Amino acid sequence: MKKILLILFLFFSLAFFSGCLKTLYPIFHKKDAIFNESLLGYWKCSDKARNISFMEIRKIPDDRKPELPPSIREISDKGYFLSRIDSMGKIKSQDFVFLAKIGKNHFLDYYPAEISSQRNVNKHYRDHYIKLHTNYKFDFKDNDHFEIRLFDQSFLEKLLSDNKINIHYEVVNGKKLITASTDDLQKFIIKYSDDPDAYGGDITYCSRIIDY
Repeated sequence: MKKILLILFLFFSLAFFSGCLKTLYPIFHKKDAIFNESLLGYWKCSDKARNISFMEIRKIPDDRKPELPPSIREISDKGYFLSRIDSMGKIKSQDFVFLAKIGKNHFLDYYPAEISSQRNVNKHYRDHYIKLHTNYKFDFKDNDHFEIRLFDQSFLEKLLSDNKINIHYEVVNGKKLITASTDDLQKFIIKYSDDPDAYGGDITYCSRIIDY
């Protein structure tokens, strides 16, 4: 029964983050985390299809820090609390986010935070929910503009199918969940971070509305 629950919640996690690079472990070590106060604020974002969304980025509140894994909780002062907000002002999702420099590039590592509706879910199921890390390439254009680039999942699928990389993963409902260690993840990211096929597709552009 426990195994079924684990697979079930992994499935929902993978479905929610479809198309992203999903990892069981973070892509950063504690020494890689960077806090840039310029990220704090309220942002208006749009993708290539001109879909509009909003983000509020602030410091992680003390009462939310216990949700973080112990290893990350130690550096919670370097993290951010990101809320995605729709046009009606309703919070759609929330994440703990860490900015890290890996190689010569910067990345954002997202770790899901619970929203109020999830806290009402039966504790038995919540205890078996496996939270995944989602990763984006990050580029601060100036103090009021930044871009985030989604890793192309199809690029990873092709590398694996062509046996061009050897990285640990598990297949859950046809989706590949990367279970490699942080060290192996960084080697992979450094090798392919400048490949236009890896991060060249889905780009989100964000502009500051309010400075915190």
